[in-house]
Amino acid sequence: MARAGGYGLSIDAVFYRGRGCPECKGRGYRGRIGIFQVISWNETLSQALLSGATGQEIERVAIESGAPTVTADAIRKAAEGIITIDEAIRVGAMG
Repeated sequence: MARAGGYGLSIDAVFYRGRGCPECKGRGYRGRIGIFQVISWNETLSQALLSGATGQEIERVAIESGAPTVTADAIRKAAEGIITIDEAIRVGAMG
């Protein structure tokens, strides 16, 4: 799923689980970070939109054009230790 969405996960990727502390209220992290899908508009997407494509069809065309998915962004951030994999699942990026 991640590879198809623009992120090739390394075979030796390590995911972390937050330990928590009083400062983070036991969650294992503080603050917020966005999980995004950024789409660069192109002619193929314009044609899909003009032809009345559904949101799912437009997303498929965007991914085929190289746009990373929300899931790929969440997995990348989890693999880099920016967020936990638990948090990626909690916010619904993995489903």
